[in-house]
Amino acid sequence: MNSRYGNKVSSFALEGLEGRQMLSSSGWGTPLWDDKPAGTPAAVVTPLRVTPMVATSVTGVRLIDVTGNWSGTVKIAGTQIAVAGSFTITSQRNAGATGTFSLGPITANQKVVSTAIIGTDRSFKVIFAGSNFYGSINATISSNGKEIFGRWACTGPGGWKTGTFVMDLQPAKKK
Repeated sequence: MNSRYGNKVSSFALEGLEGRQMLSSSGWGTPLWDDKPAGTPAAVVTPLRVTPMVATSVTGVRLIDVTGNWSGTVKIAGTQIAVAGSFTITSQRNAGATGTFSLGPITANQKVVSTAIIGTDRSFKVIFAGSNFYGSINATISSNGKEIFGRWACTGPGGWKTGTFVMDLQPAKKK
């Protein structure tokens, strides 16, 4: 296509994601800008296959059980600030573990219900979305399943914040 920036070709593809259509700028290996002469058709891009984040089933693989009450410390990068945080995982089904998270700056000082994704490599990933913030954690579960530690990021009314956290599984209360 001709533009005031010269003869540039832009390619795009519509991708299916959870039943929706998304516009993608380019597929892997296809340049966004191409120095072909004006009038040359844009490259054909094959739509990319997108896998949903939530695993629907895991068979033959043992995942760490993270149900229970967790508490620990959330630290904000570049400061001496450390605040208490906690979460309760009420149910776990395959790779999905749902619970209530209250993690200070990670959840914009709100209690948030979300689902963690447990990986076969002991990874623990959660996304928190609220009306005025968006946060996530990328962590590792200890080999004994009693500690979760990692990095976090959150954007909200105060802008972007990042840091680290450590959570310990609390002993179950005796009945």
